[in-house]
Amino acid sequence: MLYGPDIICALIDSIEAYGVYMARNNVAASDTDSANIYYLTRLLRAIISDCCGINIH
Repeated sequence: MLYGPDIICALIDSIEAYGVYMARNNVAASDTDSANIYYLTRLLRAIISDCCGINIH
């Protein structure tokens, strides 16, 4: 396996923390925030697809 489960958990935690921070602080998503969340989710999809053979695109 190229990736351990820790990287998947770290990505999910990062996405969750990003959203929680923005919600708690009434922060509107900027273009940079949107791009960061997009790329985190794309990376998570790629890892799940690569490791588990699950196509979630």
